[in-house]
Amino acid sequence: MADSLTATIKHLNDHPTQVKMPPYQDYVNSQYEVASRTASRVKDLVDYGRSKKNSDQIRRRLELPETSSQWRSPPFPTQNTQRVRSQSRPDPLWFTLGPFC
Repeated sequence: MADSLTATIKHLNDHPTQVKMPPYQDYVNSQYEVASRTASRVKDLVDYGRSKKNSDQIRRRLELPETSSQWRSPPFPTQNTQRVRSQSRPDPLWFTLGPFC
């Protein structure tokens, strides 16, 4: 991509009268679109990396497992389980995921 942009700039400097030609303008516009989309993708990847790092730090602070396969499935609710759960602080994961995880 850098070589293509450099060649476009060099061509512009060598042939300034061709700048107004429609094919050249189309070419420059397509180069601009490629560069803009590439920059957007790179920005998205950098943002993802920051978000993933933040998520991993929070997960470690909460002492959560790294993968969902490491989650221990809660027991199916029984009368005794319900009574014990209602007497202690509710587990938000239990209510979110339910007994079928």
